[in-house]
Amino acid sequence: MKVELFDDTGRLVYSETADLKDAAYFTIKNLDNLPKGVYFLRTQFGEAETQTYKLIGGN
Repeated sequence: MKVELFDDTGRLVYSETADLKDAAYFTIKNLDNLPKGVYFLRTQFGEAETQTYKLIGGN
């Protein structure tokens, strides 16, 4: 699984690849330094399935 977080300008602010064979969830850590704003979280499972979520957060 690949996880990417983009700010509202489309700039990539976080990226991680994880092996989820034995887990049902994924935790993103160390985002405390992000300013308040709108972010887009994109998850990709293999080659076929991609989902994007809109998040509002930051410090």
